[in-house]
Parts: sequence; C-alpha cells; structure tokens
Amino acid sequence: MFVLGKLNEKPLEKVLAKARSNPLSYHEIGQSTEDHLPNGYYHIEVRTQVGDGSDFDRAKAGLKSWAVQHGAGAKVFPDIEVSQDATILVILGLFPVYFIAPCRVVRIVDTPDRYGFAYGTIVGHLESGEELFLVERSGDRTYFLVRAFSRPGNVLVRLTGPISRAVQKYFTRRYVRAMINLVSRDGL
Repeated sequence: MFVLGKLNEKPLEKVLAKARSNPLSYHEIGQSTEDHLPNGYYHIEVRTQVGDGSDFDRAKAGLKSWAVQHGAGAKVFPDIEVSQDATILVILGLFPVYFIAPCRVVRIVDTPDRYGFAYGTIVGHLESGEELFLVERSGDRTYFLVRAFSRPGNVLVRLTGPISRAVQKYFTRRYVRAMINLVSRDGL
C-alpha cells in the first residue's frame, strides 16, 4: 500500500491492526529456510562473508533488532524485537510517498552457529512471498544470507515487473551493506 503525506503512529496502528487479522498471501510458508525455493516465483539469494567468527553475536543481535532493515533505509513498525508470528509493517520511502509492506515472521532459526528469521507477505502487500535473513558462523567466519521468493501480489506490480525486480535487488544489496556496516568495528 502507498501513503501520501506525513506518517504518524495512529494511522499506522490502524494498518497494523488490519494486517494482524489478514492471512499470509502465499502458501509455501517457511520455504525460504529450505535449500530449494518454490517454483513459480522470482528468486533472490545472496550469501556473503561479513566478518570473522567473533562477529556472529553482533550480527545476531542486529537481526533481532531489525538493524539490517533500518540500515537499508526502512522503518519497522512497531519497532519490537523479532519474534515468531510477529506482524510488522516495513515502511520504505521518503516524505511525501511511503510504501507500507505488511509482513509476518513465519520462521526463526536459532542454533549456536545460525540465527535468522523469515517474514512473509500478508494480504495487502504488493508482492506475494517470503524473505529470509540469516547469519551463520562457520569456523572463523561469519556469513550473511538473504534469500527470497516473490511474485506480484496485484496488477500494478505485475505491470511494473522489471522495475519491481530492480527494487528488490537494490534493497538486497542495501541489506548486505547494512550487515557489513553493523559488524564492522564502527557499527551502523
């Protein structure tokens, strides 16, 4: 959904309340955490080393607090810690035009050397699909993975096909850059 004008909390609360009662807009729930992504979707997968093994805890804490989304230029409402089944709004844009993307956390991966979460699109989102953000410690290295599958959720996005794919690639690069900045000695 698009919003024109200044954003404030009261209208966002109304959008969030509606999103909480809406179902996910796709059926392949949790598939972004699997090695094989579902057919019929556009796929993105970027895995890169972001630090050494000692950077894992910082990267994990950053994912839990939405630091990657914030570092990529998005706002998350409400700004709560990542938790299973949390419904949030990812807000992109600049005044006076904002894109509000309702999402729900559908999976959390939490092992001693892997942490991440996947959120899926809710009815009302312009896309339909899921995105995974995962950090992994492997020996003396920390890796960050962004994996997504999506397809247009409405006719507007279908008509802007190449543009929406370019936007997804752009934000994937921004997520990776935000994670690299997060684990660097300077932080975000």
